[in-house]
Amino acid sequence: MRLSFFDWSWLEKQHGSIEIDGYYMNGPGVEGLVQAVMFENKIESDDVEGDSEGDACLLYFTTVELATRVAELAAAMIKDRTQLAKTITIARAQGFED
Repeated sequence: MRLSFFDWSWLEKQHGSIEIDGYYMNGPGVEGLVQAVMFENKIESDDVEGDSEGDACLLYFTTVELATRVAELAAAMIKDRTQLAKTITIARAQGFED
């Protein structure tokens, strides 16, 4: 199961920029945020493989259930500026930032 994010125009419209609090929201940057969401929610990352590039965040999951759970959490995070800022802090602290 693959999850992807590459809607940079939506991100810029939602938050006014693709750089938020000095965190660059490219493919690897968004992947780092998803890793931070998983870390914060105690979701094991052994069953997830990232293959993000500059213009797309691509994550591969071993089960639909895991992909669905992570997608729901990540979608809620990226829509909410407060939650996004908190997740950026976690990503930086855990070394997930691009």
